[in-house]
Amino acid sequence: MRWAFLFLMLAADANATGIGVVPAELDFELEEGERLQKTLTVYNLGEDAIEFKVSSPAGYLQFYHNDSVSANGTEKITVEAVTAGLEEGNHLTTIYVMTVNGGAGVKFNLGTAVKAGVTVINPSRINPVIGVLISLTIVVVGMLVYFAVTRLPDLFSAGKA
Repeated sequence: MRWAFLFLMLAADANATGIGVVPAELDFELEEGERLQKTLTVYNLGEDAIEFKVSSPAGYLQFYHNDSVSANGTEKITVEAVTAGLEEGNHLTTIYVMTVNGGAGVKFNLGTAVKAGVTVINPSRINPVIGVLISLTIVVVGMLVYFAVTRLPDLFSAGKA
């Protein structure tokens, strides 16, 4: 039985293609209903062009890229977080970048995983009201200071006459 296994090992080519992906983690912070894009870079560590695919179990991540990387080259992957219908809070998932090998022989599809975190924030509706109130307060205080500085000498001189 050992000889049969050895024979099969010698009869078939075994190939593995390696890739690297940078950065190892993506973090998105955006408001409910927004979209935000970030970029991953795939590095081909081999001497042959390779094909790859990108996937994630999270439906709120979308990917835009070419499906191949030239020998010893790089390729950009645009990752877009879409928060439409996503609840407020932190959502953690994983992005998988895997090589796709074709041809004859034994092929190993290698890849890497990237952590991805999407934080959805819901802006408070009171923030615009607070901004307006603060602005009005600054204007009123500024006017009071202006009148105090410009009219105060007139008031003291009028009382002496």
